[in-house]
Amino acid sequence: MESVTSFIEGELQLTINQEKSRICGATSATFLGFNIQNLMGK
Repeated sequence: MESVTSFIEGELQLTINQEKSRICGATSATFLGFNIQNLMGK
């Protein structure tokens, strides 16, 4: 996560909130009230 943080803060000039940031799979993450579901097995 440190290399991604340094790229975002250094190259893109954006600030990252470390309290809200985490590493997880795409299906377990919620973004703006939405989440991605894997329906391939249904």
